[in-house]
Amino acid sequence: MNTRTYFEEIGALPGEPDAASGSRPHALWPMYLSGFILSLVLTFAAYALVAYHAPASVPILTLALVVLAFVQFLVQLVFFFHLKIEKAAYERLTVLGISVVLVAILVGGSIWIIFTLNGRTMPTLEQQIQYVNSQSGI
Repeated sequence: MNTRTYFEEIGALPGEPDAASGSRPHALWPMYLSGFILSLVLTFAAYALVAYHAPASVPILTLALVVLAFVQFLVQLVFFFHLKIEKAAYERLTVLGISVVLVAILVGGSIWIIFTLNGRTMPTLEQQIQYVNSQSGI
């Protein structure tokens, strides 16, 4: 029976070195630091594109932001979630996939509500005219 926890498997807890890689917990700090620096660079690059009005058309700017967001997503997966090609990562990838689906449903539903809210709450011009005409003393 495997008594190692997830944190022991990735080397985040003190103890014996990992049998497969021989890494100790302090070996993760360079990985976390490089992931943090890459995340900052990608975030500031996206900010600079938008804030300083990059000389590009809107579709090109949008594509650049989507690419930067996708690269940021990959950096987060590799450096912080420790998703690699291995059997133990399959369970974490499954949980991540379910989380992505739930977030997509929440974001998609929110966007749908935002774009259809005006049509569901605002009366038409004919309804507005009828209301004004039905009021006495105006």
